[in-house]
Amino acid sequence: MKSKIKLRIDGIHGILNSLVKVLAFESNIDIDRHISKGLYMKLLFSNPIRTIKALAGKDLNIGYADVVLTTVCTLKCKGCGALIDHNNNQCHYNVNKIIETLQHLLEAVSHINRIHLLGGEPLCYPYLYEVMSFLYKQEKVNIIGITTNGTLMIKDKRVLKLLRDKKFQVDISYYGESVSRKQTELKQQLEENHIKYILHTKGSNWIDFGGFNRRNKSVEKLYRIFTECPFKWCRPIFDGKMFRCTRSAHGSELGLIPLEADEYIDLSRDNYPSGKLRKELYRFLYTPPIT
Repeated sequence: MKSKIKLRIDGIHGILNSLVKVLAFESNIDIDRHISKGLYMKLLFSNPIRTIKALAGKDLNIGYADVVLTTVCTLKCKGCGALIDHNNNQCHYNVNKIIETLQHLLEAVSHINRIHLLGGEPLCYPYLYEVMSFLYKQEKVNIIGITTNGTLMIKDKRVLKLLRDKKFQVDISYYGESVSRKQTELKQQLEENHIKYILHTKGSNWIDFGGFNRRNKSVEKLYRIFTECPFKWCRPIFDGKMFRCTRSAHGSELGLIPLEADEYIDLSRDNYPSGKLRKELYRFLYTPPIT
């Protein structure tokens, strides 16, 4: 019961945290990794109407969302959060469907503070520029990140040119020198092109998510694990759907777990009223079902 109550409270925190990130960006305040309690409260109290509208679901802000472009990867790490090590049929997702899905999402929300483009390995995706170009033009999106594993250089000159804009940032993972073998060269390429980046180092980035065997945990313990998960606000989007959890999303796609109706929301529906989608997103994002 305590975990279920905490999950409800976390939903309220999620609403406020997402709004604070948007307000900080609008005020040119950098809170990418941390914000003081004083500044947090100041931003909310300085914008009471937007705070009330956000809590009521009238002003829907998303602090962070992942967009999966591909399951093709240059690595096959054991314990991968995206279950690439279980995927024998890696593929690129349809670029038109990705853009249409994002368009539907953006029509329903007020702001998305940060979108991260993921894989697999996103630098393998042949239509990376097209997705980047679409997001670059969206005023509702504040920051666009690309997370790469440090095994590839950026070959598309159009991508390099677009990445120079302050709206973009490259996040370079580190899986050891022998694995992320291009990390140093990629860093140099980004610096030469005046592109913002975050360079992860030893011990700062890799998390082993373990296998996909049944662990027979109680419902109460599963709630507690979810409330404590540092990635519970990732909200991955791929193949037209937004999921609650990355492993749930990829596990469903691979047929390792059933695709439950309350684990995702369909963003790919054509001619679906944006107001209705906004209400569904508000419930899905911030008022998860308690059973």
